[in-house]
Amino acid sequence: MSPYLVIERSISISAEPEDIFPYINDLEEMNDWSPWFALDKDATYYYDGPERGKGQIAIWESSIAHIANGQQEIIASQSPDFVKTTLFANNQILDVTYAIYEDEGEALGQSVVILRTENDLGGFPYLQRIMIHFRKARIYGPYDEALLRLKHITEPSE
Repeated sequence: MSPYLVIERSISISAEPEDIFPYINDLEEMNDWSPWFALDKDATYYYDGPERGKGQIAIWESSIAHIANGQQEIIASQSPDFVKTTLFANNQILDVTYAIYEDEGEALGQSVVILRTENDLGGFPYLQRIMIHFRKARIYGPYDEALLRLKHITEPSE
């Protein structure tokens, strides 16, 4: 059985799910906060398909060797609950899900956003299981920073 690398990060945001959803359902809007865009802000982006939602595709070209070229496609979208994408980069396929739900334990207008990626690492299971721990530690920071950017963009300013 191949090991999977699953990373899940979340953040509480003082905004309704309907106010957050447009930022995850549009790959152009996603560049304002995504962990991948932050890696190379000078990458060239092209968009195809609908303006937003299922079928929208973002294709990027980077001059930074370890970033590589890639693409991300929205494969499922249900307003205001979730967006599921497939991301192809560095000869890997990642399933990326963004979920939003109302945080009923908090005050009205509080939402929780979850960023979850899944990647079948294949290869040698024992070695890959060890490598998972190093990869997770390297990825947590950029995911947390991305969610903080999303929080800053979507929370009403006082």
